[in-house]
Parts: sequence; structure tokens; C-alpha cells
Amino acid sequence: MRRRLYHGTDREFEEFQFAGLGVHFGTKEQAIDRMESRYHRERGRIVVANVCIKNPLRMDDVHLWQLPKFVVPGLLNTGLWTEEDVGHIPRDPNDPPEVALSGLAMIKELIVAKGFDGIVYGNVGEGKRVKDSFVAFEPHQVAILSHGRELPLAGRQNGHGCASVSCQARRL
Repeated sequence: MRRRLYHGTDREFEEFQFAGLGVHFGTKEQAIDRMESRYHRERGRIVVANVCIKNPLRMDDVHLWQLPKFVVPGLLNTGLWTEEDVGHIPRDPNDPPEVALSGLAMIKELIVAKGFDGIVYGNVGEGKRVKDSFVAFEPHQVAILSHGRELPLAGRQNGHGCASVSCQARRL
């Protein structure tokens, strides 16, 4: 299913970088909350995208998605994996960033091997109410509609045409 979702960031880019687990998207309210709490309005921007995740894995919000130490227990809580399945994933929070990224890539491989193409979780840390946020795994799942250069936090659209992303079934 294709959804219009939002990504809060303080970086300038033309394309998302899909390192580690993937790229997070949520509601406009979640992106605004992220801007206000993390990047302070003057530094942040909101990227609007069509995101197609057909078969997401439902997980709890693990809060620190950039650290395998927190993502692995969330994975185990789904009941689809055992400690034996994830024992090879590095989980020391003091590991250098490249080791954490490698661990997140291993987690993504486990999820994809079970037929999932992303993650969905009830985001309890951003926004006033718990609403679903998504993690897209691959670039072909995302079409950027607006880079947020003219999209203030009040939510005015900048007039870019509506890009599309194919949301057809993809063979694994």
C-alpha cells in the first residue's frame, strides 16, 4: 500500500541513504514533533514522500532504532525469532558506528528472509497520540514529493508535482 508519509531531518540530500535498518517515516505531526524536539525549528526540515511497504513487520517502538542493543529485543518480542537466531548480531552500545550499522543490516536481513519488506510500529515518542511509523528498507519503496525547502512546519506544500512509487508485489 502506498502512503504519503513524512521524514524529519536536519540534513540536505537529494536521495535517502538506506544504511543499516532503513529510513523512518511517520505522520506530519510526528515529523513536526521531531523537528521541535530534536532539531529546533531553524535547523530542521520535513521531507514528504510516497512510501510503499506491502508487508511490514509489526514491532513495538524500541525508541533507539539506531542501536542493535534495542532493536534485537524488539525483534525477539515478535515471537518470530529466538536468541539463537540473533546471537551473531553485535549489541554492545559502545561499538563504533560502523559495527552498529552492520548489526542493523543483519537485523534487516533476518526480517527480509521471513518475507517482510519493512517495519511498522506504534510511535510513542513523537506526536501527541500513538500513531504508526514505518521503516522502509529499500530505495525503490520511496518517491520523494518535497524536499521540504519551502515546507514550513505549519505544513504548506511547495507545489512539486506528485511523484509516484510503484507498489506492486516484488519477488524476494
